Amino acid sequence: MTTSAMKSMYAILAVFAIFLNLFQLVSAHGYVKAITIDETDYKGPLPNEGGEDSIIRGISTSFPVKDEEGNDIICGPNAQKAALSGAAKPGSKLTYDWAGGDNGKWPHNTGPMLTYITPCNGDCSDFDPSDAKWTKIEEVGRKENSNLWVQNDLFEGGTYTFNLPNELPNGNYLIRHEIIGLHIAGEKGGAEFYPSCAQITVSGGQDGSLPSDETVRFPGAYTPTDPGILVNAFDASKPYQFPGGDVVRLSGSHSNGGNNDNNNNNGDNNGGDNGDNNDGSDQGEQDCKDEDDSQNNDQGDGNTDNDPFSVPASSRERPTSTERVVSTVTVVTTVFVDGNGREAPTATPTAQKAEDPYRLRIRRSRIVGRSHI
Repeated sequence: MTTSAMKSMYAILAVFAIFLNLFQLVSAHGYVKAITIDETDYKGPLPNEGGEDSIIRGISTSFPVKDEEGNDIICGPNAQKAALSGAAKPGSKLTYDWAGGDNGKWPHNTGPMLTYITPCNGDCSDFDPSDAKWTKIEEVGRKENSNLWVQNDLFEGGTYTFNLPNELPNGNYLIRHEIIGLHIAGEKGGAEFYPSCAQITVSGGQDGSLPSDETVRFPGAYTPTDPGILVNAFDASKPYQFPGGDVVRLSGSHSNGGNNDNNNNNGDNNGGDNGDNNDGSDQGEQDCKDEDDSQNNDQGDGNTDNDPFSVPASSRERPTSTERVVSTVTVVTTVFVDGNGREAPTATPTAQKAEDPYRLRIRRSRIVGRSHI
């Protein structure tokens, strides 16, 4: 091969390498591709396309916000107002579909997800959030009993689901949902912020207002040296400290704050793709007679002296993770009755979601003539 041909080949390879690096750089970032509110899908605009036909405010680039003290931290890089608002109600399920900059899978798996809300005080399509007061309604960090972050579900191609507070008053709101990438956050300035804002209208609840004394502002809620921003996110020996204040419980109390990896709003967070809160787990009992109704009333009266499976009040822990369901079960022993009235207990207890997440109970059901296993 001649010298000239070799130079040409090297030039072509250099150009290819540049394009490859640019592609990898773009695909390593991302944006909100779509939001589903209950059963209604709302597609988001591609970066640099605006948000005219969406409830999601458009951003100029899929690159992260690196300055937590600049205005882009509010709703993303050069965020533009959207024209539409999504219909919701108190307790509505919101599912976020995050995509990489190449419109593929979300490219990161390390760091928390946090959600804030602020009233628009009018039409959200005209609302400027520069001076808004934000109420944190939800946050998730690592999975329970795991070194993996909930964000890893997005990395594997999943979505993220949470519920609006059941006590959320009627009105027009801007929701600020955010991923903080902590994969290089061990040095100051390494954290990557991916905020996204969507416009919703809540109806079907009560009139009222959000508490004004438990809010934060953006910029202002984060600093470069916050323990949850300047952090070795791969050290799971210590609980993660969420930035941006406490999750506010709209019923009048709030969560324990940012010292628990699995802290969330009202326990309504489903995380990942876990689906509806109501799983119909008690449906199979509608046709059977509960022998121990009087002894094991599910509503409870607070007296646990005779309940060997109850946990003393002094040692109860509030379940705070997106995997709340797997940490609280009701043990159900089902028996079968043959024609002679003899009972044969099932070999394996059945785990169901507990109506009261702080106690374990024995429920004994009698089935006459059929099985509901």
